[in-house]
Order: sequence, then C-alpha cells, then structure tokens
Amino acid sequence: SDMSQQIHRAYTASLIIIGDEILRGQIIDTNTSYLAKSLIAVGIKLQKVVVVPDNKKYLKILGLSKKMLKIV
Repeated sequence: SDMSQQIHRAYTASLIIIGDEILRGQIIDTNTSYLAKSLIAVGIKLQKVVVVPDNKKYLKILGLSKKMLKIV
C-alpha cells in the first residue's frame, strides 16, 4: 500500500570554496575532494562547487552570507 512505502528525502549540497590561492593555482584544493567523498558516504549528493576570490564585496554581491546557508 501507499502507506507502507518509505519516502526518501534526497539531500543535496553545494560547496563554496573561498580562496585567491586556489584561483591562482598556488595551492591544490584537496578539501573539495575530501568533502565530496564524505558527503556521498552519508547519502548527500554534491550538486555544485564554486570557487570565489577572497573579496567581501564579491561575496556580498553574490548574496552569500551565513544567514542564507543551512550549514556553514
């Protein structure tokens, strides 16, 4: 019956990586790989990864703030 079927909620995540050093290729971003594997391991699908510069004005323009995010 419909009542016996379990409803599975699909959780998704997006990562915002902040760092001029990453954008310039000065350091290798190993955190994204680690986080992607960790999210998959607990059933969370990684939808998007965005790398942005260390610039408060840029982040403000994008509307990125702790207030909008569920987990920071």
